[in-house]
Amino acid sequence: MCHSKEVKFKTNFHHPYTPYDIQLEFMRSLYSSISDGKIGIFESPTGTGKSLSLICASLTWLDEHGGVLLEDNEKSNDNKSNTSSKIPDWVLEQDLKIQKDLVKETHARLEQRLEEIRKRNQSRKNQMSNNSTTYHRETKRRNINAEASTSDNCNNSNTSVDPMDEYLVTAEYTMPSTSEQSEDLFNNGYSSKVSELLRKLSPDNEKPPIVQKIYFTSRTHSQLQQLVQEIKKLNNQTFSTPIRVVSLASRKNLCINNEVRKLRPTSALNEKCIELQGSAHKCPFLQDNTQLWDFRDEALAEIMDIEELVELGQRLKVCPYYGTREAVDSAQIVTLPYPLLLQESARNALNLTLKDNICIIDEAHNLIDAICSMHSSSISFRQVCIAETQLQQYFLRFEKRLNGNNRMHIKQLIKVVYNLKSFFLNCLETNTNSKVINVDSLLVSNGADQINLHHLSEYLNVSKLARKVDGYTKYMHSLGTQELESLNDLRSERFSNGNGYEEDPYTPVLMQLESFLLNIANPAPEGKLFYEKQTGDNPYLKYLLLDPSKHVEILTEQCRSVNLAGGTMSPIDDFITLLFSDEQSRILPFSCDHIVPPENITTILVSQGPAGVPFEFTHKRKDDENLLKDLGRTFQNFISIIPDGVVVFFPSFAFLQQAVKVWEMNGITNRLNAKKPLFIESKDFGDNPLDTFEHYKQSVDAGLSGMLFSVIGGRLSEGINFSDKLGRAVMVVGMPFPNSQDVEWQAKVSYVEEKAKEKGINAKQASQEFYENTCMRAVNQSIGRAIRHRDDYASIILLDSRYNRSSIQRKLPNWLSKNIHSSPNFGPAIRQLATFFRAKKMCD
Repeated sequence: MCHSKEVKFKTNFHHPYTPYDIQLEFMRSLYSSISDGKIGIFESPTGTGKSLSLICASLTWLDEHGGVLLEDNEKSNDNKSNTSSKIPDWVLEQDLKIQKDLVKETHARLEQRLEEIRKRNQSRKNQMSNNSTTYHRETKRRNINAEASTSDNCNNSNTSVDPMDEYLVTAEYTMPSTSEQSEDLFNNGYSSKVSELLRKLSPDNEKPPIVQKIYFTSRTHSQLQQLVQEIKKLNNQTFSTPIRVVSLASRKNLCINNEVRKLRPTSALNEKCIELQGSAHKCPFLQDNTQLWDFRDEALAEIMDIEELVELGQRLKVCPYYGTREAVDSAQIVTLPYPLLLQESARNALNLTLKDNICIIDEAHNLIDAICSMHSSSISFRQVCIAETQLQQYFLRFEKRLNGNNRMHIKQLIKVVYNLKSFFLNCLETNTNSKVINVDSLLVSNGADQINLHHLSEYLNVSKLARKVDGYTKYMHSLGTQELESLNDLRSERFSNGNGYEEDPYTPVLMQLESFLLNIANPAPEGKLFYEKQTGDNPYLKYLLLDPSKHVEILTEQCRSVNLAGGTMSPIDDFITLLFSDEQSRILPFSCDHIVPPENITTILVSQGPAGVPFEFTHKRKDDENLLKDLGRTFQNFISIIPDGVVVFFPSFAFLQQAVKVWEMNGITNRLNAKKPLFIESKDFGDNPLDTFEHYKQSVDAGLSGMLFSVIGGRLSEGINFSDKLGRAVMVVGMPFPNSQDVEWQAKVSYVEEKAKEKGINAKQASQEFYENTCMRAVNQSIGRAIRHRDDYASIILLDSRYNRSSIQRKLPNWLSKNIHSSPNFGPAIRQLATFFRAKKMCD
């Protein structure tokens, strides 16, 4: 452990550039968090070099303190001690020493192999730079024709076989006991035959030791790609050994089998991959251990992103999805998207070791919502109707060929779907809008209440019925109308379909149904089941996880240190209370100033417009024409002063649409457009918000300036940077508080209040804090889109009198709240804005 005094003055973090003071503070704080086993919450504004600071600090600690993990060997030694008390201690100690020496030797041989690969790769690059057109890599890898093999293996068919055989469920399923459940059936990994093959290590190869590592996770693959590019900037020579990195991703991103990777949805691709591991139709890219180990060593020898790993797999004709998994144990950094780290089933499938490792969760501002979302599921009335049609057609076609066990489970599934449909119809007839329900209320007729949903859910997983039904449905669609009409006539005779509601029967919905049944079959006590009807006649059922803490608990218990990082983490209270309430003594918060000087930012709070109309943009005032007209006049005044591009965020699409409607009626839109071209984000499904942004960007780049109207929580409020001329001002209209009448929100609030009561905290105060925090995280994320580098400058304008509340201002980012200008009148706001941009113009 490194003492705080030592860290306070530490300067060498292997940073590729000379770090700024705030970057040094960040790296020292993260280094301390890892060293002391803390839970860090780090806020570093975008443009301050957050990613490099995270990488440099964590890798420096690992290089100085990390090492080979001997947990398995030490456990083995403990087992010997427990089972053979007659063995002297000195024998056990000697045995452990031998094991440690063996691990060190194995690690040294790994480094030697990797160094040989690096030299060979460098030689190859030199040859290429000398216009060499051929490069022959010496290897004992088998020479196969990938394209031919892919086609042969994926489309192999026998003309004497009934084409329907492909869709017939043949899996045998019995009610499993806990001790008899096979890991191969439930882990989305190798088939049992391939798993057994890979368990047997070849005598001329050895399994590398498990080393202490850093798990870097973020929301998207593109963010992880950028992270890997940042790691490449580090100078390998300054570390004790070259950095070993591997990127984990989904099959969709790593598959190189052309016949498989084109499958949609992703669940169909996953199941096809597992199916092709069988001996008859084995995927040509799933090689034996020798080839997988070649891929592993090549992947670890150089720092590669996802695209480069795919290219490596294509060159070696080895599956990158399974090849990267082989590289995890020896990697010092493992990058992976949220679901692969935060879902227990995914961690088990990948055999990820959490104990004593370091976890860094980047872009963590939406971590709470992300965890709840990935453990929630929903299904709509239309999807249930489609599922019923598909299952009935499938059952009629294969009823006589199904064995008794499969026939029973499919009939049970049809019965469950019929009950779901009946529930929807009853709610529609009674004009129910929304309510919290329990699972028992869904299964009330035809004996459905006697069905064990847990066993039925397991059956769906084992039998792969969803993929079989979806495949059969597509096949039937390809046959034309005559076959379908005859089958539907038979279906009408055998099944009653209530009100006759029909949908396109070819939409793949069975996998959505399977996901929904999995959640309601194993409902967590911290989750709720909802019925919701918004607009139209397509209500939905949704299982929503309310408490995400259980899914990070294992990380905080096993990992050495867990660290959350983001550009806008404020307010952090919810992270502490909803994720780490039992670990508050370990919390290490850190928030640094922005990299830009204070004079490059001005924050202005506007409480009323030029006509004196008080600005309080609540839901009940969204149709107030006087309020909206004065907002339009405010914009007219502001854009006369602000150069280049202006971005405005509204609390909702409804508010934005109503404002534009009022402005058009009163000529305000034309006056705004005369000063700056207007670009408005659309809610329409067919419109791409990124196209709107591109048109706005083109206008600003061409010197025509522009004004972009967007919505908080919309596509343009996250992931898009409004740097330099694209965002000389970012305005936020109103405050995006959640809808207090929404049934899901009410359930969340109730849960927060229940947890507060359990801890002796004022429940109403806790729910009010939760309410405000949810709003301000969205605001902070939107305004964080501006100011991207040291020389950038912008004004942040918050239009609502409620921003003057001290409780609200405390939830703004530190770098923003230090330079706030507020006045009850409009005049001082416009003067402050003019002063700011006059000073910037003089500097330019």
